[in-house]
Formats: sequence, structure tokens, C-alpha cells
Amino acid sequence: MPTARDASVVLLDTSPIVSFSEGGALRQLSLYLGRRAAIALDVHRELTRLSRARFRSLRRLQDLGWPSGEPQALPPYLLADAVQLQRLEVQHSTLRPGHAGEIATALLAGQLRSRGVLVIMDDRLGRRLLRFRGIAFLTSVQLALEMASQDALDEREARAVYAQASPEELDRFEQRLASARASVGSARRP
Repeated sequence: MPTARDASVVLLDTSPIVSFSEGGALRQLSLYLGRRAAIALDVHRELTRLSRARFRSLRRLQDLGWPSGEPQALPPYLLADAVQLQRLEVQHSTLRPGHAGEIATALLAGQLRSRGVLVIMDDRLGRRLLRFRGIAFLTSVQLALEMASQDALDEREARAVYAQASPEELDRFEQRLASARASVGSARRP
């Protein structure tokens, strides 16, 4: 399984940032990913909108100055693809229309592939697009477990992020954390 620790570029969708922010671990996420973290311009717009309304904890992004680089816009030749994918998703979905951040993140990841990109994505549509393009990704839960196994999050913080990202699976937290820690332990052995 890929790890954020080893990726050159970690491209984040909106939901992982929300999960870490609402779980009280945004600072820890920013320290773990540092300057390797990047977001698409559409994700930046979503985060800005969400910070004004529903998720006030996202305002810490500005205080942290993170992600440190400018949000990355899709190259002009991919804009039509993004619009078409959004239209297709609206036609075939009873969920919220658009998925602009997920689609932009998946398309942008294809452009950054040669730079060793790893995407953090919870959205099913986005993960399907990434799988189709052969791009490595983790979910928020997998990233929280990785960070806890690397001592970048304590168990309480990891549980809080896990609860935000996947509350229906919270009963599996201890088992999955033990597995992640065992995996790190075996990777550290010579």
C-alpha cells in the first residue's frame, strides 16, 4: 500500500481536510505532509465556502498557512473534461451535483503522476476516476492510521479523525490501528 510519508506530492481532496479539521488534527496533518501537500483550485474554493458556513474549524488553514503553495488550476486542455465529467455525474447521481473538487483532483493527479503523486480522497466517484487512471490514493481513514502508526497522531486524535471520516466503521478502529502499527513494525525490520 502506498504511504503519504513516501510520496513526493500529496494531493488532497476536500473531505480529508474537513475530517482532519473537525477531528482536531489539522495542525498534525499540516506538519506530517508539510510542503508536499497540494490542492486543486476547485478544492480551495470548496474549503473557502465550507469555512464560512458549516465547518468553521477550516479557518485554521489560513492561520497555518497551509497548504503552502498556490492552489493548482487545471490546465486549459482539461477544463472541458472536467465539465463533461461533472455533467455525467449529475445525470447518473441522486447525490449532490458537480463533484468539482473530486473531479479536478483526479484530473490534476494525472498531470502530476510523473512527480510521484499520492491522492487523499474519500469520494467514491473520485476514487473510481483515480483507479481508472492507475493513480495511487489513500482515504482519510488510511492516512489517519498511517499517521498514528508513525506517531504523528496519538490514538485519541486518530480515533477522532476516523470518527469524522467513517463513523459507521468506528468499531473497527482498534483492529485497523493494530494492523497499521504491525505493518510499520515489519517494514522497519532489516
